[in-house]
Amino acid sequence: MHGPIREVPVAQLIEIEQPGSLEKRDLTASGGRLYAIPKEIWRLVDHIWKVGKMEPGLFERSGLQTDVCKIRDCLDTGVPDTIPGSIHSIAATLLLFLKCLPESVIPCSVYHRCVECSRNYMLCKQVIAQIPECHRNVFRYLCAFLRELLSHTSHNNLDVKLLATTFGKIFLRPPPPPVTSRRLRSGREDSPVGQGEEDMKRADFVYHFLTNEYDE
Repeated sequence: MHGPIREVPVAQLIEIEQPGSLEKRDLTASGGRLYAIPKEIWRLVDHIWKVGKMEPGLFERSGLQTDVCKIRDCLDTGVPDTIPGSIHSIAATLLLFLKCLPESVIPCSVYHRCVECSRNYMLCKQVIAQIPECHRNVFRYLCAFLRELLSHTSHNNLDVKLLATTFGKIFLRPPPPPVTSRRLRSGREDSPVGQGEEDMKRADFVYHFLTNEYDE
């Protein structure tokens, strides 16, 4: 979407949400092209990179709720031109934005494959190569951004394992269990040990892409 979301009529938003609507839209009416990634993600990342790449504690400190509300309004309206709030609030808003996506950055349809191949970088790349292009673009962009931040660890003290853990939980969301089985779940998936192992595998998956160039 080229303009702020609050400028878009509700009827159009409903239409956009329908499966296959993207292929039917007249792109010439919106500038003749599509953005490779959501502009809101780009604005947050661009601001963090320009203003806060040397800031210690990125993605570790929580933001102020008042800041987050102002940042959300700025993204939704396009006003003001410069994103308000502290750099930690902006970083927290990026995490929140990604958490709130209806479909996670890596679609839940390949979640189990990602977890199963988390120790093998080549297999991980094969999974990413098969997800929809819009998801792959966001994943590649964010991983490239995080690698750039890690190139300044002497100033920002970022730890690659911490970032892999934080973004592993956001990039990889498990599919929701069937409603009829939610009360019957037991064993490994519900145990703290089992969940901890799965979180480690999600972190391992993302770790590969934070420590290796990925341009495919």
